[in-house]
Formats: sequence, structure tokens, C-alpha cells
Amino acid sequence: MDKKIDFVIAWVDSSDIKWQNLRNKYASVNPEDKAEYRYRDWWTLKYFFRWVEKFAPWVNNVFFVTFGHCPSWLNLNHPKLKFIRHENYIPKEYLPTFNSRTIDLNFHRIAELSEHFVYFNDDMFIIDSMEQSDFFESGIPRQIAGLEAITTSNEIYAHTLLNDILLINRHFSYDEIITKNRKKWFYPGYWIKILAKTIFLKNYPNLVWFYIPHLPSPVLKSTMIKLWDDEYEVLNNSSKSKFRTVNDVNQYVFSWYDIASGNFIPWNNDIGHCFTIKGDGNWELINSIVNQNYKMICINDTEHSFDFEKVRKDVVLAFERLFPEKSWFEK
Repeated sequence: MDKKIDFVIAWVDSSDIKWQNLRNKYASVNPEDKAEYRYRDWWTLKYFFRWVEKFAPWVNNVFFVTFGHCPSWLNLNHPKLKFIRHENYIPKEYLPTFNSRTIDLNFHRIAELSEHFVYFNDDMFIIDSMEQSDFFESGIPRQIAGLEAITTSNEIYAHTLLNDILLINRHFSYDEIITKNRKKWFYPGYWIKILAKTIFLKNYPNLVWFYIPHLPSPVLKSTMIKLWDDEYEVLNNSSKSKFRTVNDVNQYVFSWYDIASGNFIPWNNDIGHCFTIKGDGNWELINSIVNQNYKMICINDTEHSFDFEKVRKDVVLAFERLFPEKSWFEK
């Protein structure tokens, strides 16, 4: 593929006093608004940049999106680094925002951003060599198509995904989505568990949404622009929310729209894995980092009780063992 591919990563420094004061000023009664696990620093950001340099040197630009804070060690003079403040692209009427939905629903407004880009949360990492074709093939995004039963584990998250799928259902029928792209939905590179769920749930469209791998997301800027044109009221209302609410949609609507329209190429499930931290025993995660068992991983922090300091130390030691050398993104 000869098209430019950018990376976008959104980050927050929860120790920034100005940011804290603003958050506290606008925080609602929703306990998630001040939940520390949503903002705490794992000390792993520098490894994101080290591994981008080592394992994806073909990247066009890396857009580093923040409230305005910047790590002291980050080299802002790196030719591929674009430091983007919220105010540089998010409309004034949405600011200040502490809602990740607002931040990622508006990426298409970043002036220099390429048509093809990959969105990383700050808990997502490349840990082995990747090619452009791992994210886009002939300009088409790579995705995993599957169905999942609706969850009730987190009220805000569940409502957000329900809102996402309701939006998709306004544009497509399940019969159209799956029947027209059967080979992509029943691709042999998917896990058996995902295929089985899709076979079972395709007859119950009112009870399902799309599978979420929780890995870096290949996104087309043109898809974002199209949905903003078609669903302005929904995306505008979500962007107005200072914090997450049950009325929001999130960035999955863009990937799901491409999947529903058949504008994707299947991804093998073993390209990456999301590890959810629920306790102190995380040897599968540590071994996967050290042994590079996947090309990409996500380290999903949660509200579950565990020794955060210990787990963070274990993760950082594993990252340091894999790649201790500084990158040119560091001073």
C-alpha cells in the first residue's frame, strides 16, 4: 500500500493541576467522572513511542492528542510527531471536555490528519513488527466482524454501545449486513468462539451488537465525515457531554459502519489481544510482552481491586526488558 497512514493517540496527565481543577469544576454526580482508575498513569507511554519507531517505522505521522499537557521527556521536534491540543481541533462549544467520546468523535477535524489512520488508546501497544497491510489493505481497513450479546456489566458503556448499534441499524439491516458479506463474517481466521456467537445471534438482531476486539482501530477519515453529515444531531449531542453519559455514542460507530457496509478486510484474531487487569496475577500478560506472542496488545485497567503499584512495576519491567533503548521521540 502506498497511501500514508497516520497514528493517533489520546493521552491525559491526571497529575496536571489545571486539568484537575477544571475536571472538578465540571464533574457531575456520576461516580465515573472522578474514578481514578480511568485516569491513572501506568508509566508506559514512552514504550508506545519506542515500539512505533522500531516496529512501524513506515508510519507517516503520530498525532499526540492531549488537554495541553506534555511529558517532559517527549521530543516535540521529532519530524513525525504532531502535538495536538484539544483546542486545536475540537470546536469551542464542546470544550473543555473530559469525555473520551468528544475527543475521538472529532478526530476528522485535525487538519493534517491523513485519510487512513489508526487510533490508539494510551493502553494499546505494538509489540512486534507490523506492516501497513496489517491495518489497511489496498486502502481498505482491517476489521473483525462478529456479533456479541448485549452486556449489562457497566451501565454507561452498555448504553453507549446500544446507541452505536441503533445508529447502525438506521442505515442497514442485519440480513443485508451478513448475507452480502458472508465470507467476511465467517472468515476462518476468526476464533471459533466468535464464529459460534455470530451463527447463534444472527437470528436475534434486537439483542446484539458487534464484536469489539479492543485493539488499535483502523479508521477512514471519509467515514467519519460521512457519518457527521448523516447523523449530525447524534454526534453533536455526544460531543457536548463533558463526561460520559448513557446518551452518547463512541468511535466504534465509524468502524461498525465500515463493517456493516462491507468496506473492510478480515483481521485474524491472533494479531492482538486485550488483557483486562483484574488482580495481581498477570503472568499471561507479562509473558506475552516478553515473548511477543502478539503483534498488538491492550492493557485494560479496571475498577477491580488489585495492587496497582505492583502490577504497574511488573508491566514496566517487562516493557523495559523488551526494548530498553530510547527512541528519537525521547529527548
